[in-house]
Amino acid sequence: MFKLTLGKLGVGAIALGTMIPTTAAFAEETTPIPAVKYDQNTVASEVQNQELSVEVYDEHDKLVKVYSKEELEAFNAQFPANPTTAFQNIGTVSPLALNTTSFGKAQFSNSLWIKGGATFKKPQSVWVNSPGRTDGLGVAVYYEGKEKGKYRVNGAFEGGLNIPIAYLTKDYTYYSLQLRNLSLYGGTITLSEGMVFHQ
Repeated sequence: MFKLTLGKLGVGAIALGTMIPTTAAFAEETTPIPAVKYDQNTVASEVQNQELSVEVYDEHDKLVKVYSKEELEAFNAQFPANPTTAFQNIGTVSPLALNTTSFGKAQFSNSLWIKGGATFKKPQSVWVNSPGRTDGLGVAVYYEGKEKGKYRVNGAFEGGLNIPIAYLTKDYTYYSLQLRNLSLYGGTITLSEGMVFHQ
């Protein structure tokens, strides 16, 4: 009886061993962990090494979407590098059949309403031009004075950047937009100009 039970256990162990998948059985490769480089022992160098992305947070401050660097590049390729000069000769309608509203120089350490809190019909994106390195720029979306969510640019950028905001502007028609400094390091954000693309 003991030998019969021991034999069954041995056969069962061999059968179980062949049924458990291993990485070798499926020719899977391990994913290497990217090396982190620290050029300088400062916070700025860490920010500079971040890959640019845009995080989308809902009204409960829950992360609901992330636009990757590749998605941002594809989105920005639809627009001229400097929309303010590209659109001044054709009025306020962009080639994408969207209206545009420009705003001038903006400097803020906390937040600033775009066009003094004016409402925009179904805003699709906010283009900004930064004369220097900008870190932690955010765009908050408001409906009737209540925040519906926000967008945070992850990483530092210089020059023009078009931030897609249509993800949070589907439910209602008119929204107000607020620029925010969401940098973990504080300071002041300076933008030389900007533009809202809307219906």
